[in-house]
Amino acid sequence: DEYDNARKAISLQMTKLKDLELKLASMETEKANLVAELATVVEQLKEEKKLRDLIYSDLGKVKELELKLKNESAARVSIEMELRSVRDELECLDTKRNGREN
Repeated sequence: DEYDNARKAISLQMTKLKDLELKLASMETEKANLVAELATVVEQLKEEKKLRDLIYSDLGKVKELELKLKNESAARVSIEMELRSVRDELECLDTKRNGREN
């Protein structure tokens, strides 16, 4: 009777041990899956950072080009004003010349 009780207790403990080993194996698998998922997320973040860096770089280039365009527009306006002034002066000289010829 005592022998049977001991065998039942050992059998129960062996069952508990197997259950715990299965749970541990399941947890190890879950841990491996989480580590793999984390690695994927890290790679995605690296790619997103590269894209963000490219976007900021491109935005910097756009701002440089906008500034150049603004400067060129200002220079063009200045040249156009100077051109008008020269045309006006030429018209004035032409008018004076025509007045002398008549």
